[in-house]
Amino acid sequence: MILPGAPDAPLHLPREVVLASAGTGKTYTLSSRMIGLLALGAPPETLLATTFTRKAAGEILNRVLSRLAEAVLDPERARELANSALLGGTPATASMSPQAAFSGLLLALTRDLHRVSVGTLDSFFVGVARCFPGELGMPPAWTISDAPTVLRLEAEALQEVLSRAGPREMVELVRMTMRGERVRGVQGRLLRQLTEIRDLLYQRGVEDPGGVWMPPGHPRSRTGEGDAPVWEEVLPLLESAPLPFTSRGEPDRRFQDAVDAALASLRREDWAAFCGKALVRNVLEGTPTYYRASIPAGLVTAIQRALAGVRGALIGTLKRQAQALRTLALAYDGV
Repeated sequence: MILPGAPDAPLHLPREVVLASAGTGKTYTLSSRMIGLLALGAPPETLLATTFTRKAAGEILNRVLSRLAEAVLDPERARELANSALLGGTPATASMSPQAAFSGLLLALTRDLHRVSVGTLDSFFVGVARCFPGELGMPPAWTISDAPTVLRLEAEALQEVLSRAGPREMVELVRMTMRGERVRGVQGRLLRQLTEIRDLLYQRGVEDPGGVWMPPGHPRSRTGEGDAPVWEEVLPLLESAPLPFTSRGEPDRRFQDAVDAALASLRREDWAAFCGKALVRNVLEGTPTYYRASIPAGLVTAIQRALAGVRGALIGTLKRQAQALRTLALAYDGV
């Protein structure tokens, strides 16, 4: 390596790998290497320092400038910097005192500061890619969008998708995507769900609209519709299920109230409320008692049949919601 102002013979600089924890002097070592190369006459544009964050990149450049400035103001700091930064060979400013040499170096560096390549790895790769847009199949003036721009473009794409659909279709898609809930921030929620479903689509590589969501044979791949009992059979079965009797020979009122509440939840298709009933939850969890009384076998069977129906209804609903999201996602990608 021959640098301007260096001897004619190549200057062999050591290759180093510095592995150290935070706060142990990695930035100090890197700034010393950069100052040493600059002192040997290396043009600022020939140096490259990259890191992962903008903050760390700023610290590197700030350390180089601050150490040079301190060396200009303090002769002792100038001697220390000369001992730690010079890499061997003959410095381009060997005829000057260290303080004067670093003063000239600081002046030259600040004049060419725009040529110094100290930044993040991302910015370095983007800079390289911008030099070859044709080879990469990119437009000549391509840029990387910032977060606000990305959000705006995503919102515009979603609006375009919804505007292309017919009013009835759009309402049904949104209703299924929102799972029938009435919430604020529909657009933000739609975008979040679209992001999740698109990630799933890319991971599975499913392209056809009729593609399956779960692997064949997976328990959740079944819609449950074929196994779900007919509600006209389930409700009478639950209504007529045997109840335990009290010591007076009367049906236990607590069981009767629990069954009535469970039936009311089923009739209004409130599946969460039904499954949340203590009696139903005990059956679901395999607990054979309710208020310390044994649950009759006939009542257990009726509740299990109802749970099978709820399971089928929920799986069918989730399948339709997933299909609605998938339809939106495929249309969204096509915008």
